[in-house]
Amino acid sequence: MATAGSLADMAGPTGALRAADGPLSGGPGVEPGARIARAPASPTPPIRLPARYRFTRTLGEGVFGTVVLAEDTTLGRYVAVKVGRSAFTSGDDSARRFDEEARAAAAVEHVNVVRVYDFGRCDEHPYIVMEHVGGRSLASRRGAALTPAAVGWTMGGVLRGLAKIHAHGILHLDLKPANVLLAWDGSPKITDFGAATRIGRNATSDRDADRQPTAGTPAYASPEAFDGRPTSVASDVYSAGALLHHLLADEPYLAFDAGDAIGLRRAVMHDVPRRLPPSVDAVFGPVTRTALAKMPEDRFASAREMREALRRATSSWCQMERHGRALGEGG
Repeated sequence: MATAGSLADMAGPTGALRAADGPLSGGPGVEPGARIARAPASPTPPIRLPARYRFTRTLGEGVFGTVVLAEDTTLGRYVAVKVGRSAFTSGDDSARRFDEEARAAAAVEHVNVVRVYDFGRCDEHPYIVMEHVGGRSLASRRGAALTPAAVGWTMGGVLRGLAKIHAHGILHLDLKPANVLLAWDGSPKITDFGAATRIGRNATSDRDADRQPTAGTPAYASPEAFDGRPTSVASDVYSAGALLHHLLADEPYLAFDAGDAIGLRRAVMHDVPRRLPPSVDAVFGPVTRTALAKMPEDRFASAREMREALRRATSSWCQMERHGRALGEGG
């Protein structure tokens, strides 16, 4: 299990910063980051917040912590504040790790990555303040399948954000539908650096050793993560491939029983992905199969390289669609 003070401890099953039912309604928040009018705060906030942040409503609660929507009274905007349940103890090395990871996440500034504004401790409980994204996550689309062209556009943004994260020397290691939020304009934003680590850190040593194969979410983790081998940029590329395949097929890329940990490990280590629909597979299959190669060296060398391959595939798909429409109109 991850140590008590890492960002991983603050990542729960609630989908990080998303509001489970989509854009917030019935409250004072209308648009993320907008200037806001003063509204009465709840008299019974579920957690203690730093004085600067005024509780508005709970966004989610899980085993590891609570996420709330709060007013930043200094800057007059809404933010999402995630507070961990576990307090730091005196001399606990997790405090140093938390600070290191929070600073790393805060250094990444990109339109496709949720911004980290502040972090610290309140009553020795770690907290992190992030940009409030008012839309849903990819996990909460409620069965609304995306077209292949929309998947290509969305994943292009995800891969741009992932490339920026890598450029800052960070591995995300938990790319999945719940950790991609959709902003009001539909643009994707990567969130939740709870499993993140520095590029080059040996995944079988230090704090990462005890969380294999749960560095991230097992259904989207790379074979090397399951096998306890060092992770790398290729591990994030694999997770991006799993996410791309899921969105194209509208189902997980592997056939497995979610409750069967041994079966899931066997599937990730040895099974081939489900087949995409034939027309989709003809265009996007080479991208997903390369990203999901079992050996890291057989995958795309970078998120940028994968994005370029996906851009070409999406362009080909759109050309096919236009050609098909033209034939239909001509007939």
